[in-house]
This record gives sequence, structure tokens and C-alpha cells, in this order.
Amino acid sequence: MEGTFQIKEGLGVFWRSAETLQIGLDPRVGVVIEDLTPAEQDLVARLSGPMTAPELDAFARRHRLRPTRVERILSMLERADVLRDGRLAPSSPLSSSCVRIESLDPLGVAIGLTLARSGVGSVVFDDPSPVAASDHPALSRRGAGQRRDRAFLTVLRSAAPGIRTHGEPDAAVVTGSRLIDPRRTYGLCDERTPHLLAWVEEVDACVGPFVEPGAGACAACAYHARCEADGAWANLASQAALARPIGPTPAVRDLASALGARAVMGFLEGAGNTLHDVQWRVPQGAQAPYLVSVPAHPSCGCIGDGFDAPDGA
Repeated sequence: MEGTFQIKEGLGVFWRSAETLQIGLDPRVGVVIEDLTPAEQDLVARLSGPMTAPELDAFARRHRLRPTRVERILSMLERADVLRDGRLAPSSPLSSSCVRIESLDPLGVAIGLTLARSGVGSVVFDDPSPVAASDHPALSRRGAGQRRDRAFLTVLRSAAPGIRTHGEPDAAVVTGSRLIDPRRTYGLCDERTPHLLAWVEEVDACVGPFVEPGAGACAACAYHARCEADGAWANLASQAALARPIGPTPAVRDLASALGARAVMGFLEGAGNTLHDVQWRVPQGAQAPYLVSVPAHPSCGCIGDGFDAPDGA
């Protein structure tokens, strides 16, 4: 027996009675274990912290537990999906994934840091813009004037010491203020790189859709929908793209970044695209976030085998 073993973090081990243990309090993830001897109960309780294989062997010898019985207890915990088993030790989908952050604005930095702290193995970025007082506090605390990407590199390595900053992206994050200019995403669509769109508006922050090129709504779809709803949108959008950026409040920034990072991580882990043709709206104030539909637009031409940059965007 090799490796390190531990009850999954956050579950906890509790006694329902002198003879019965419960791992986790939420019935959706918890499990009740009966018919363990006091020594076996102590073993399970000890597994609330990490135990190496030698430590398990030593515990079994001290308490006169047969190795086969220890293996059966570990197997039972594995089947209940409450044990983090160091014997398996495959690289997780997140740890082998690479995400590109297209812009190191406040929302992009917040999403990038959340992804890194959550186990994404590589985060790549290139933003030579100078740090300003309006940037994410993690950057602005390091002083205005230096390049955003250099400041972010220092912050990133502090937040996730083992993070890599190279690789081919499995997904990207495109953030902005007021809108996302579709031209910023044409290269990602051409390369078939899935990407999250997220931006800050005057009232809401918008998170989504998560674009799978050729299979759903993209930035140009959102642009065409706005043009259809407002005949002056093409003129307004070109001005908005150059206007002074809107700085999100810390609460909106952090909630929007959490929703965006969660969607990216779910996709990378194989759980599907939770923001396919939909978008979170995160309002200012006390109103809860809500989902809105963002369907593919028939004028876009982005659905199918080939991507053509839409006219007029």
C-alpha cells in the first residue's frame, strides 16, 4: 500500500452514536458507517487529516488491525466517494489544463487568480498596458506604471506557487468594459479555442456566454442582436470600445469572477458548458444574479464547420 489517504476536505467525521460514524453532514455527499470497532472508528477519524501508507501500517499494528481489514475500510470509503486516495494520483483535468487571459483588467485578473487558486495548471497572458490606480488591487498595490503582465506574474506566483505560465490554451477568457468587441475574438474562433466572454456594463456585469466556436453564440452574435435592437448600436459600440473603462465594485467583480471561473473549470473538467447560449447578469446592489438567453444570431454565420468574420462587426 502506497500513497497518502484522507477524507475529502470539508466533509468531517462525526459520531451519530457510540457505534455509528457519519462522514459529512449534507446527505448529498455524506455517508453513514456502522459496525466498526472502536479501533476502526479511530482509524476513520484519523483520516480526517492526511495519513501516509507507513502511518496507516503503524496505526494498524498498534491497534491490532489486520492489513486486509484496513484495505476493506479504505475501499468502502472509496466506493462512497469520500476518500481522497493518493494511490490514484493521476493529474486532474484542471492541473493539466491551460487557460489564456486575454486582458488583465480587473475582471480578467480576478478570474485568472481564481482559476490558479482552484488548481488550473497553466495560466498564460500578455498585457503590456501600464498598471493604473483603477486596476485590480492586486496589481495597483504594486505601483502604477509597470506593465500589467509583469505585475500579474508576481501576484500569480504568490497565489499559486506551482503555476505554469506557458502552454497552448484549452480555453480563454475575454474580458472588457461596456462590451466585447467581436474583433477581439476572431482569432480564438478561427483556432476553435473555447472562450468565456465577461464584461462590465453601467448597471450589470455580464458573464457569458462560454463560446464553443461553431457550436453556439459568440461575441458577434451579441453584437448583431444589439444592432438589431438599436439601429445606432454600430456607432455607439465603436465609441464605447474607446471610452474610459468602467470599474466594477469589489462585490460585483468578485461574484462575477467566481461565476465565470466556475463555468471555465466545469468545462475543463468535462462537466459540460453551463453557459452555452446563456449569460449571468450580476447587478449592482442587493439583487441576485440571474440568467438570460444569448442565442446564436442568424446574421452571424459563426455556426458550422467554418468561421467567417461577420460583416459590420
